[in-house]
Amino acid sequence: MLYRELDYFEQLAALERWGAFDLELIKLLLGRTLVDRWEMWRPAIERAHGPGAYPLYAALVGKLRRELETGDGA
Repeated sequence: MLYRELDYFEQLAALERWGAFDLELIKLLLGRTLVDRWEMWRPAIERAHGPGAYPLYAALVGKLRRELETGDGA
């Protein structure tokens, strides 16, 4: 049950990678929330599954972070 949010963001990241979702749309809809949720979950994920779990979500967070640093911080 607790993994639903993580799985949702991992699937969203996969869709973004394949071009089904635009990064600008994700930035508009979720913005900093996506990054903040990753920072909240990351320690527990790494303890439970080790580094490298949810790799697409982690990559999307990195992409979004860069966008937010250079953009308007939507």
